This record gives sequence, structure tokens and C-alpha cells, in this order.
Amino acid sequence: MLPIHQTTCHPVSQQEYPSLLCGTIAPLFTPERLDGRIHFDGLEAMTDALCRKSSVSAILVRAEAGAMWSYTQPEVRDAFRCVIQVARGRKHVIAGTAGDWTGAVDHVPRPAEYFRQAADLSQWALAEGASAVLQPVPSFLPGGYDFSPQDRIVRFFEDIARAINGPILIYNQEGLPNGYWLTPEALGRLSRLRQFVGVIYHTIDTTLLGDVVRACDRDFCVIAGNDSMALSAFMSGATSSAGGLATLLPELIDAAWKSLQEPNLPFAWRAQSDLLKVRELLSPYQISEVGCALIARQGVATAGRNRAARRAPLKSDVDRINREINFLRAAYM
Repeated sequence: MLPIHQTTCHPVSQQEYPSLLCGTIAPLFTPERLDGRIHFDGLEAMTDALCRKSSVSAILVRAEAGAMWSYTQPEVRDAFRCVIQVARGRKHVIAGTAGDWTGAVDHVPRPAEYFRQAADLSQWALAEGASAVLQPVPSFLPGGYDFSPQDRIVRFFEDIARAINGPILIYNQEGLPNGYWLTPEALGRLSRLRQFVGVIYHTIDTTLLGDVVRACDRDFCVIAGNDSMALSAFMSGATSSAGGLATLLPELIDAAWKSLQEPNLPFAWRAQSDLLKVRELLSPYQISEVGCALIARQGVATAGRNRAARRAPLKSDVDRINREINFLRAAYM
């Protein structure tokens, strides 16, 4: 279990869960220098800004929003160390510890090498002070004539649980090939293993999310990966939301969570409506494309842009989006 004493009561299920996995989990964007390396001053400033927000429960490093899977393992370790040092004693840090992809986006690792690197990086991150590690579903494991990719993935996670001495979150990420999307039944099996404390499940299907909640052990946290549907996810039993909007506008997701605690349903639906408004506002871009630029507009000394931001928006677009986000933030602070 997580080495955390503080728990929070879920406003719908009334089940107690670790507080760091309730409400808003903010994935970090990754600011870059002009030479393509991580801008550590910017990463430190972004972490500090999130640590000062009461609406953020935990910080997630090396997730899809930060595109940090495309950096080398030494760079990733330096980034983990930077974030953990800044957040220590202020916010919990969840480290994404997938195997090293050698810095090449199109590189497909050998399964045995990937497993060893994932286990080593996980143990290192936990020793450095991470509260938990995040392991994504490996989409390159082959099936066979007598077993499916789904069976192979479950076996991979069972082996990971034996190799890592600490709490693990599963990441059922967006864009997985057919057959690799973890089913509620598969997650139900994994949720009963002591090392697994939750899953970040990326879907806009709240019925499916509810099926996952019902299939899993009652102490297992189901976290919504698409935070434009945060209110529906919370109503389905999800404990928190972890997406790009959670980093740009955690106050709004926190408002949706707290409105169910009070309860204040008109306020809850207003928050959900505003979440959809922000998602529509950002729809021409990936959130990672505008994330660093927006945070810089809000007074955080970040530099460069996310590696995924090859189609940088016009300055006027960023200014307009920032004005509208700041207007919403003021309404929920």
C-alpha cells in the first residue's frame, strides 16, 4: 500500500482512498531548450508553481503530456531528481518509469530489456523519494497461438509487481492497438495484487470507466485519463483526474470534485460545462503544444516549448486562450 496516512472519503462511493490519488493529479509538461535538451530551470519553476496550488493532489512526471518518453534515461533521471527535490514535503510525486526508449520515438525495445530497465528505473525513483511509479501498458508484446496480447500484458504486470518493491499505478494510455486495451476483467485480476494501487484509464466512455471501478478491488483507485469528463468520471467512482487540463486549470477539476462533497449539483454541472468549454478551446492543438507557452504567460519562468510542439500556435492564439483560462480560473479560486 502507499506509505500515506492521510485518506479522503470519495463523495459518491463513501470509500476511503489515499488523498494523493483523490481530486487532481497534474502531469508536468516538459520545457525544452533550443538545443532540444530539457530546460531544468523551467521544469523546476513549473513544479514549484503546481506545489503552491492547493487544488493539486499530486504531480505526475514523465507522462504522455510531457513527451518525456522520448528522452534518454540519464535525462529522465535528472528530471525525476529535479521534480522530487522541489516537491519534497509539499506534494507527492508519481514517476512514469517505463523502460528506456533510447531517445528515439520510433524505437521498439526488446521485451526483456524493457522489463529490466522499467524495474531498475522504478526502484531508483522510489529510493529517490517518489510516492509511486507509473507503468504504461506495453503495446509491443506479441501474442501467440495459445494466448492473446491481453494475457501477455497481464503476465508482464504480474512480473513487474514481483520486481518492484513499492506502490505501482498502471497506465492504460490513449492510442493502444486493438487487443492491448486492458479490459475490466484483466484490471480486476491485477487490482488484487498488493503492489498495484490504481490505474489511470484513458477513455471518454464513462460506462466503461464504471465497469472498471466495479471490476476492481474496492481499495484500488481508478483515475480518469480524460479530464474533460471529470464530473462524469467522479460520478462513476473514479477517485481523481489526470490529464493536461489538470495541469493548466486544476482549480476547475478541484471544483468539480468538491461540488460533489458538499454536495452542490448546479455548481458541479457548471464546472463540467466549463471543462468542456476549455477542451473545445484547445481542440485545434494537442495540450502539450500550448502547455508550456500558456504556463509561461501565467508568470512561470519556463523557456522553450514541449518536444511535441512542432506546430507552435500563433502568439495571438496563446494570448487569447490564456485570457479565457485566466477568466475561468478566477471564477473558481
